Amino acid sequence: MILGKVFISLTLERFALVLKEYPDQDFVTYFVDGLTNGFHIGYRGPEFPRETPNVRTAFDYIHILRKYVAKATAGKHTVGPFDEPPFANSVVSSIGVRVNKDSASRLIMDLPRPEKQSVNDFVTRAD
Repeated sequence: MILGKVFISLTLERFALVLKEYPDQDFVTYFVDGLTNGFHIGYRGPEFPRETPNVRTAFDYIHILRKYVAKATAGKHTVGPFDEPPFANSVVSSIGVRVNKDSASRLIMDLPRPEKQSVNDFVTRAD
């Protein structure tokens, strides 16, 4: 089970208790359930596994990318990498590295790719 490997500092029972007097209890129920079981993001697209290749900078700066992945997994708020997809219909987005003029870098998660087939393309936008 993947969720058993992830650390979150929020105690859901305490969180719900603190919000027991909150005026919109339907929202509290929705929020606690979402934190427990995952939020539905409004995806209305095809359900098949797909993987978008990483952008060139992921390979050009592999040493930087490895540091980002190591830090994220050590903090236990991110799990992986996986040898096999963890879910039947996993969608793997590409990643890359952006190096600024001052030599600082940041991880780029390229979620809008591939064009017209990304997860974002099938999520209904709120008005």
